[in-house]
Amino acid sequence: MHNSHYKLLVCLTMALLLFGFYCALKIGLFADTAYHHKVGGLRYFYMITLGKFPYEYANSQWYPGLYDTIVFALCKLLDNFININYVAEIRHAINYLFSSFGLLGLFFVNRKIFNKELAILSCILTLLNPIFFGHMGMNPKDPIIFTALIWTIYFFINYLENLETSRFKYLVLMSLFIGFGTGVRFTFLALMIPLFFIWLYVIFKKKINILSIILDAFCALIIIFSLAFLTWPQMHNGEFHLLLELINRSSNWLITFKHGIVNGEFYEVQNTPRTYILNIFLYRIPLYFSLLIIFSYVIVFIRIKFFIENFNSNFIIFFSLLNFLLFFPLSTMVITKTNLYDNARLFLFTMPFFATVASVGLFYIIIKLKEFNLLYKSFSFIVLVLLILSFYRFISLTPYQYVYTNYLSTPKYAMGKNKFEHDYVYTSYSELMKKIKEEFGTEETKKLKIRTCMNSIEWNKYNFRVFLNTKQTIAEDAEYIIMTNRNLKYKKMNCFQLFQGKDIVSVKRLGLTLSTLRKIESKEAREYMTHKWRLKNESWFKKRFEKHQNSNSIK
Repeated sequence: MHNSHYKLLVCLTMALLLFGFYCALKIGLFADTAYHHKVGGLRYFYMITLGKFPYEYANSQWYPGLYDTIVFALCKLLDNFININYVAEIRHAINYLFSSFGLLGLFFVNRKIFNKELAILSCILTLLNPIFFGHMGMNPKDPIIFTALIWTIYFFINYLENLETSRFKYLVLMSLFIGFGTGVRFTFLALMIPLFFIWLYVIFKKKINILSIILDAFCALIIIFSLAFLTWPQMHNGEFHLLLELINRSSNWLITFKHGIVNGEFYEVQNTPRTYILNIFLYRIPLYFSLLIIFSYVIVFIRIKFFIENFNSNFIIFFSLLNFLLFFPLSTMVITKTNLYDNARLFLFTMPFFATVASVGLFYIIIKLKEFNLLYKSFSFIVLVLLILSFYRFISLTPYQYVYTNYLSTPKYAMGKNKFEHDYVYTSYSELMKKIKEEFGTEETKKLKIRTCMNSIEWNKYNFRVFLNTKQTIAEDAEYIIMTNRNLKYKKMNCFQLFQGKDIVSVKRLGLTLSTLRKIESKEAREYMTHKWRLKNESWFKKRFEKHQNSNSIK
């Protein structure tokens, strides 16, 4: 690959990163952001008051809260310079910078084990993957997990390379990122199992002094758990039994809804089918991406000599390591039948690794294209056509790239209205609420009796205040409902299907409605809005509602 071609790829990467930053600022508030902001705020005040501030909130005992605390602190700092109503944009910008730092780590890792050309290709393919790209700014957890993981791998490789010399600085840096990842999600430690076995293999192979290795492990554990527990009050109080409970819960996390949907087929979340991950890759990932992955495995198998010559003699080891790190967590999810939902969100951190695999095949195509026979050139042409088609849909969905479905699932995008939960984290509500205000006017909007379908009160509080300058209505009084096609808690249908009526204003992309304001007309819908558990616990619900309405959790 000529140096001019490499520079062109770098420019393309920077253009995609800038476009991603625009999308991060443009997209609406992620469904869980208000919760994470609340937890971050409570942990922040807990820390600065040295434990005097209360910290209990919802299920926060299960969250270490390190990243939430960092982001809240940054928001407090920026609050002096930026209007308080831009908290969503601030948080998205911070998320995007952390996610982009992860891509930098991906580049460094792949440059080290392969070469700079493949490294930049892996970054481009990651950014062109709409599922990962769409989450980079809005998602306060899952892309951050990838950032922690990839930098852990980078310093882990450096640590192993310097086992007999200057390994300590790499040990510290590696431990800091493991601690950071664990401080975001405690089960991050499970991703370290493959690295642990690799570490054992290398130290025994090189016959490193066992005492020094024990000291390394002891030092690493101190750093990891000090950082992971730093903003976790329950650990400060000695509630270590929560760790065992959390590990037990990790594969069977109890969520507030019972059913998911994949390509039009409902399933019970508590009994997630083992084909779930495969279905996501079949229907949510761009087809050219999947073809490149398959091609990469085939071409590595039949042309292994080419890759050894163009990368290094250890290519087989590195490629095997990559796949070990990739398939260990996925196979674990399949074998244990982990509760999976929200499409690819819970294994989002694997997408850049798949991009690396795909870039191996793409690198081969670019290098050998002139030598290809008709069969290879035809395949390359098909990949190019699919890439162009995917990119058209990618751009058309701006800034909601994460709702992407490929042409195998929906040849025409609008056909997919009941195949997946598209805007399942309600990011289009910000745009919708702006349209509501334009439709009714500022004063009339304040008088509307509106509620939402399947949203948290904290999240609603922020959106209603910032965009509508009003408060949401308690269920039984509502005349209008704001909704996406999120699945219902207790029924095998989505909000659109239950709440029949006239759409007043909507947010659409490629003919598909992502969110809408609908006039409620259905008797069944009204009955569902006042579900028996709410009637049974009416006083509790109203007290909780009023409490949150009057709180200042997200400002």
